[in-house]
Order: sequence, then C-alpha cells, then structure tokens
Amino acid sequence: MDKWDLQPGHDLYSFMESMVHSDEIDKVLIICDKGYYEKAEARQGGVGTETQIISPEVYSDVKQEKFIPIVSERDENSKPYIPTYIKSRMYIDLSSDEKFESEYERLLRHLYKRPEYRKPALGQAPSWLFDDAPVHFKTANINKQIRDAITRKPSRVTSLAKEFIYCYFDNLDQFQIENMENPFDQQIMDKITDMLPLRDDYVEFLELLCSVEKEMDISPIIGFFEDVYRFTQPPKNVSSYRETQYDHYKFLIHELYIYTVAVMIENNQFDALGELLKSEFFIKDRFNRTEHSNYQIFYARHSVLDEIRKNRLESRLFSIAADTMTKRANLRKYPLEQIVNADLILHYISVLDKHSWAWFPILYVYGEEMGKIELFQRIKSKRHFEKVKGLFMVNTPEELKSLIMSFEQPDNYRYQGSFRAVPSLAHHIKPEEICTLL
Repeated sequence: MDKWDLQPGHDLYSFMESMVHSDEIDKVLIICDKGYYEKAEARQGGVGTETQIISPEVYSDVKQEKFIPIVSERDENSKPYIPTYIKSRMYIDLSSDEKFESEYERLLRHLYKRPEYRKPALGQAPSWLFDDAPVHFKTANINKQIRDAITRKPSRVTSLAKEFIYCYFDNLDQFQIENMENPFDQQIMDKITDMLPLRDDYVEFLELLCSVEKEMDISPIIGFFEDVYRFTQPPKNVSSYRETQYDHYKFLIHELYIYTVAVMIENNQFDALGELLKSEFFIKDRFNRTEHSNYQIFYARHSVLDEIRKNRLESRLFSIAADTMTKRANLRKYPLEQIVNADLILHYISVLDKHSWAWFPILYVYGEEMGKIELFQRIKSKRHFEKVKGLFMVNTPEELKSLIMSFEQPDNYRYQGSFRAVPSLAHHIKPEEICTLL
C-alpha cells in the first residue's frame, strides 16, 4: 500500500495513522513473521512506529475485527510470531502448507463478509413462558433436595417428604374454582391441564421414596391420599357450591392412584403396594367427621367430562376422562400400557377382595386387545411368585390359586356400546399355571 500511496514529501506518521482512522480502510492485515515480531517488540523502525500507533487503538477496541493478525511463520517450538500487543486476537494461520488453503479461504470470507457459518435468526420465545398458569417449582425443588438427601443425609428424607406433601397441598389450593364460567366443562378441563406438572412431581416424589429402602414405608402415601381427598369437597366456610366444582381434583386424585400402582410395580415395591391396596383410609369430610373406606373412594365418576362435556361436544368417545388420561400418559418411564395395566390391576384386586362394587378400569379399551399383564404372566415362576405374593397378601401358591379361582367378574363388564369387555383375570393367568416354573 505504501508503494502506491506514499509519495516523497508525505508525512510518514500521518500515513500510518490513516490505517486506524480512515473511513476507507475497513481491515488492516498484520503479517506476523519473525522479523515483524522482533521489530514490534523492540519498537524498531517503521514497524515500531506502527506498533506505537496501533497499540492504543487495539486496546481501546476500535473494532474487534479491524486488525487481523496473519501468522506466516512460527518459531522452533511451533509458537506463532505474534507481537504482545495483538497476542489476544484471533489470527489467520498461513504458516503451514496443511492449513494454508482452508485458512486463506477463511480470510477471504472474512474480508468479503461471506462467512461459512451463518448465524440463524433468533427464534420466538416459547408461548408457555407467557402463560398465566402457576409454576410448580417448589415441589420440584423439594424433590431435588430429597434426591440429594438420599445419598448425603438419609435422616432428612422423612422431614423433606412431609414438606413436599405440605407444599403439594398448598399448590393444589391455587386451582380452586371460585367463579364458575361457561362452558364450565372447559374450565374444568383447563384446570386438569394446568395441574399436570403436579402429577409429574408426585410421580417423581413416589419414585424417590421407593428408592430409599428395599421395603418402603407406605405410611406417608396412605396419609397423602387421606389428606388430599379434602379437595374433592368444598371448604367448611363455603356455603354455596356445586359438587361438580371439584371434578378437576377428583380427576387428578383418580389419576394419581393409578400412577401410584404403576410406580410401585415398576420399583418392585410389591409388599408396600399390597399394604396400600388392603388399607382402610380414614377420610375427614368438610365438617371434620371421619369415615373409613378402601381405595375405591379415590375412583371418580367424572360427571363433568363424561356427561356435560361429552354432550356439549357431541363426542362419541366412551369416556372423555379416560381419553384425557391416556393423552397425558407422557412419562417415558411409564408408557400408556403400564398405566392401563395398573388400572386393570386395581379392578382385579377390588373383585378379589369383594369390595362393595368393582373398580371399573376406565382405561381398558386403550390397552392391547389380547394383551396379557406381565406381572400375572410371571406368576408362573416360583421365584417371581415370592416377589409379588405380598401384593395379594398371600403366603403360598395354593392361597393365590384359591383366590384366583374365586374371582367372579360382573357380567357384561364393559363400556356401553363397546364390543370389548374388561378381560377376566383368567385371561392373564390360569390358576393351574401358577408356580409351574422355577
């Protein structure tokens, strides 16, 4: 450049300054070889003068990309000859034949503003960031504390479990419906959708409790369901209400109980699950009166979804509640088939225990038509029988055979209009097959 533009009589210092300040000069390439490096470091000759002019501009950051070091030579240790004042800058490496072509292309692309990698346009923020629905970070955070306590300080797990349940109920309170809107069934459906994170927090909480001990203490879960039932009825200070005003809570509790069975089976907590299914739950009503019931009290009729909403939408589904539950079965560890099977197991146990009425498995039509529940199939094995016998509260294969032989499923047990009936227990395991394998 100085060969073309620098003439006798011109101010050399001014010419060098133009590299920094001229609007016509976008880029300054600094060719770094051994000679340039030594003169720049020693501030010798024209290179030294250039260094004195450029250094303040580099440090004051005129433009990050204006001064571009070009490494054309390296020392005996393969370190590039780059003067101290530009050592922190990214450079183009033309010092080796291997890199020359690719680095030269990089230089050209930079000079002509044709980058190889183009920055993508900034995407839109996810819509859920702007939703007004409550965020349930507190219960999720307590789960993290429990997970940490299990490995670091197991003695804290009990108190953290109590804190989780307390916060869980506190979160549930946020979903009370004070003013009913039309269409009311949509209001209920929206609440069910908004409570999904709480279902997932509960599932994680239960998994953590299952991991604490080989045989978990089921007491906190029994207490949880006894206390959560209060959300299905109005608080004592509410005098005007509709029963359907609490259907979203009934849906969640119904779903939670099914997931409880699925989680405990997945985590081999058969004895604890057997205790849960045989337990009597002491439930307080809104006036603090106590009644007791088996687990069927957590089964919901879903009148808003399966009557009001079904009629309004002219839906041909057997059950909108069941369909909603299947569409929410999005946890990778608990696919839909496991949730359907858990619902069926609750039905079979209710029949075996001769409850006053059988738990109707609302999800059965979403399972494989000829599918067999693996848990029952495995009872053919003596080893597996020993693992799961606590679920049925029996001690010997003969007791279980006798129990299954006594199974009497109600006739035509199916959705009205469905060709598929709820499969009999004998579909999954025949009494004579029990413990026939090792």
